[in-house]
Amino acid sequence: AHAAVADKTGSWMLVFGGRNTSNTFGDLWQFQLASNTWTEKPRVGNQPWPIPRSGHTAQRNGDLVYVCAGADPTNVLLNDVWILETQNFTWSAVLPQSNPLPARVYHSAV
Repeated sequence: AHAAVADKTGSWMLVFGGRNTSNTFGDLWQFQLASNTWTEKPRVGNQPWPIPRSGHTAQRNGDLVYVCAGADPTNVLLNDVWILETQNFTWSAVLPQSNPLPARVYHSAV
């Protein structure tokens, strides 16, 4: 399963990750509702980027999208958190200051 979020004006939607019958994805796509078009948002240079995953969650807060946990391509459960800045489509990992979140997959977030 992939994760998707929409912007507050309803003009675009982002989809990150997911899985089909043979691959787990770590790609980021933006759907523009006005033009009905998909655009892949590629990694720029060697900027940080989350590993491919499925069964994760994503939430938007302003210009930030938080991606949490899921399972990697070998079905190892993840407990990481990443933040995507939607103004420039750059990722940063969140490093916990205390005990990390227990690994999880196919969870919900609000």
